[in-house]
Amino acid sequence: MKLSAREDIAAPIDVVFAAITDFAALERQALRRGFDVTRLDSDALPGLGARWEVGFDYRGHRRSTLTEITGWTPDQGVVFATVGEGLRGTGEVDLIRLAKARTRLHMGVDIRPETFRARLLLQSLKLAKPGLSRRFKEKIAALARQIEARA
Repeated sequence: MKLSAREDIAAPIDVVFAAITDFAALERQALRRGFDVTRLDSDALPGLGARWEVGFDYRGHRRSTLTEITGWTPDQGVVFATVGEGLRGTGEVDLIRLAKARTRLHMGVDIRPETFRARLLLQSLKLAKPGLSRRFKEKIAALARQIEARA
């Protein structure tokens, strides 16, 4: 299942890249929303190979995932991979300079099942895809407005 969103942000590309790679802020935001986030790599700096274990409740069960940065191109984008509960996901954040103070952010997520149980879960999510897609786009738009407000 694929989800994607695109937003134009009234901020320079380096400011947008710094905001999307501020992992300490993202970790704090996730903790406030009830996620358990543990940084697994020893380096506190963002970059290739950064890893996190994320725990959360979904449908009455405790779930756990492992997320790792697998691609890192300064001021252009980040690629990450997530594995957990029979699902494997990849995500990509691409930045395109539109003007000196305008940047296009494109985020895409692709989730694939690895087990029969995960296939059933993903099938139920596909039935709700229009709502998921709408919420995903709303969250990316909110992130874009937040970055603009900081810039």
